[in-house]
Amino acid sequence: MFLAVVGGEIASVVGVSLAYVYGVAAGGSIVVAAIAVYASVFVLRSGAEKKSKIYSVFRTEERKEVEGVSADGGER
Repeated sequence: MFLAVVGGEIASVVGVSLAYVYGVAAGGSIVVAAIAVYASVFVLRSGAEKKSKIYSVFRTEERKEVEGVSADGGER
């Protein structure tokens, strides 16, 4: 939750700053800045997930197979 508050604060400050510099409505520029923050987090997070998936495919340790238990937890 702390990161959400930080993201909101960043969007607010950037939006108000852009509104002041370019002379546009503050509300609209805050919304645009919030969308930009959301999009950048989304792109960075999807890149991190891809990296972790690649790591899990190429890891050197063997996976342990569990015998006698099916996916729903019951006996085979």
